[in-house]
Amino acid sequence: MNDELFTKLEIPAGKVIAECPCCSSDGELYQFQKDKDGPASKVVMCANGTAFGPQIGVANEGCPLYMPGDDHYRATIREAIAYWNDYSKELQAIRRKNSWARHSALRAQEGGAA
Repeated sequence: MNDELFTKLEIPAGKVIAECPCCSSDGELYQFQKDKDGPASKVVMCANGTAFGPQIGVANEGCPLYMPGDDHYRATIREAIAYWNDYSKELQAIRRKNSWARHSALRAQEGGAA
């Protein structure tokens, strides 16, 4: 991560950031500012920037949400946290639904209870 562009922020009192919906690491709050005197946006991203599995090189290591897409960047801290938490909730719901369907189908194929 380019430390000149990103500044880690403290999570405001009373705010909770959901765990990463991909890898369950902590979510962290950052300010992104392309130019020193330019506008700043806020983003929550996964704390897991450590390469795993077949990942090699410096770019694109760690969790896919370590450096999330542009849609995660918001004007305010409140908006960035709300977006991340909603995204996390919905992605986890999709994962649970698909996992349940897959495992139910496997149990049915094996003659187990559906």
